[in-house]
Amino acid sequence: ELKNELLKRYRKYNIKNKSHENLKLPGFKSNKLVFKIMGFLWYTFLIMAALGFFDTEPISEERISNIIFTLFLFSLTLLYGNYKDINLKLPIINSKNLLIKLLGYVLYTIVLFILFGIITPD
Repeated sequence: ELKNELLKRYRKYNIKNKSHENLKLPGFKSNKLVFKIMGFLWYTFLIMAALGFFDTEPISEERISNIIFTLFLFSLTLLYGNYKDINLKLPIINSKNLLIKLLGYVLYTIVLFILFGIITPD
């Protein structure tokens, strides 16, 4: 009886507290196998790029630029994949008007491009 009561309370709390669902990376939020496979391939590519699998020289300015570009792609993945409901927090993107929302995505992509371009070594 005590076990059943504890399980009932645990399930009740677990249903209310779905914070772990919000932490899933884009591609793994739903239970669709196609998205999981695409997400796995994409994140594998990003990890390989960050570790230098595609670099010709292990230590160079080109290597640093490649790491920064990988971070840029990861940032875009989080933005477009709505990680942690970021669309609700960013102005312009949270608009109900589709044209304004698309303009917001373009604007934030340009801002990220500029920011990552500033920190990339010459």
